[in-house]
Amino acid sequence: MSHLRIPANQNTPVPSISRIYLASFVYENEIADLFGIPFAGIAVDYKGTFIRTSVPHPFGTPQIEVVKRRPDETGGKA
Repeated sequence: MSHLRIPANQNTPVPSISRIYLASFVYENEIADLFGIPFAGIAVDYKGTFIRTSVPHPFGTPQIEVVKRRPDETGGKA
C-alpha cells in the first residue's frame, strides 16, 4: 500500500481517482462540499449537493500546523 500526498487548495482542481477506485467518489464529493477543494473528473459528481449545509464549505481551507519537529529541524534543540 502506498500513501500519496498532493498539495490542494480551493483554486486548483485535484485529479479524481474515482475512475480507478469508484467508491472514492463519496469522499471526493464530501471533501468538495465541506472544504471547497474541487476535483476534476469525478465519476459521480454531485456538484455541491452531496452534503447539504447552511453554510457553503463550512470547514474552509484546512490549516496545517507542525506539532512536533524533527530533531534536524530544530537546530539541535529538542
